[in-house]
Amino acid sequence: MRVATGITAALLVAAFPAGAPARTDAPTPKTARAFTAAHGRTLSLGVRGRDVRRLRRDLVRLGYLPPRAFGPTYDERVMHAVTALQKWENLPRDGTFGTSARRAIRRLRMPRPELQLNRRLRAEVLLDRQLLLIIHGDHVIRAVPISSGVGGGTPAGTYSVSSKSPNSWSKRFKVWLPWASYFNAGIAFHGYPDVPVTAASHGCVRVPLKFAREIYRQLPVGTRVDVITTSF
Repeated sequence: MRVATGITAALLVAAFPAGAPARTDAPTPKTARAFTAAHGRTLSLGVRGRDVRRLRRDLVRLGYLPPRAFGPTYDERVMHAVTALQKWENLPRDGTFGTSARRAIRRLRMPRPELQLNRRLRAEVLLDRQLLLIIHGDHVIRAVPISSGVGGGTPAGTYSVSSKSPNSWSKRFKVWLPWASYFNAGIAFHGYPDVPVTAASHGCVRVPLKFAREIYRQLPVGTRVDVITTSF
């Protein structure tokens, strides 16, 4: 797990696998000690303390926060990271770290890919969980909450990042799309100030602004993107 979280974007190289079957196994994750205490107060936006610092260390280890994102404050990045944890664990998605999230994080179960490809770098968009997984080898190195296209606006399929722009202008919707990585014609990953816990966009995959630049750098042109309707 330390190896997975220690990989930086500078070391990632895109790959182009032809295809792979869906994962059907359910490997038992290795057990490890959690920093987060099993019991404690409910943590939410603006709270500070040593318990928040411990939580952030676990969120980094599990890939919900980027490496070295430590500190004592439950800020917007922590809120989005906890939301991602809740999405993966099928918990209520409120961004608040309470009893159910404490039980989940104690198991230290890192998200795992839907597809078994064992390639250098790729991404999976899980529409049912509203999560973006960035995968290196067979390890998820980042799990980020997203909001995809409502009503099937983000079609399932296999694509690749075709173009990028740090500040793209949408002529159709007359809005700036910061840190945009296009992977299916006009559909892109991009930062957005409003990232609800359900699908809400016209088709693009919204990423929290606090993580948008990081994700932009981790998905170079050529990166394989699998958009998956139903995950295990």
